[in-house]
Amino acid sequence: MEKNPLTIDKDQSRMAGLIANIRYEEPPEFLTENVMARIRPKKLTFMQRLARRLRTPVAVTPLKLLPAGVSGFAVLVLAIILLRPVPNDRITPQEGSGLPAQSLHSVVLFLDRPDARDVEVLGSFNNWSKEGIRMVWDKDRGLWMAVLHLKRGSYEYAFRVNQEEIVADPKAVLKRDDGFGHQNSILIIGNGNGNETRI
Repeated sequence: MEKNPLTIDKDQSRMAGLIANIRYEEPPEFLTENVMARIRPKKLTFMQRLARRLRTPVAVTPLKLLPAGVSGFAVLVLAIILLRPVPNDRITPQEGSGLPAQSLHSVVLFLDRPDARDVEVLGSFNNWSKEGIRMVWDKDRGLWMAVLHLKRGSYEYAFRVNQEEIVADPKAVLKRDDGFGHQNSILIIGNGNGNETRI
């Protein structure tokens, strides 16, 4: 025999009455703050953060690409400026070359080789060019002589005698092996006129 849905059990009736008489009160003000203070977010590892970032879709719009494009262009311009070849203004200035002569120091190099037919100076000041700076025979002194106009700094150099023999400056105190079986002399130009710095 089915129960009549309209008949309510005594217990159910009593429960319904109790529920109906419950007074709902607002929670105390400090409850929310205390609960939130105890909730600590779970710390993700670097790999978890990276995976989450990679899964997050990114909306690409032209306005969002503009700063990246401007930054890329600026980096490209800066790279061109920094990596462009710098003209070598440390070599001997020729007439009409436009090199600033006031910032250069004159250095006179001598070589005592009266037996030589031809002497040139090669060095880092002209990027070791095959065509060295020709030295002139000074009859009065009995020496080969060349005048260089260089900026302050340190230079390596050597003499090429008769187009084949490479010799270091015998008057130079500082020398360095060039890695090819020869030695290079070292020329240091400071604040003076440069002649006292050929060591």
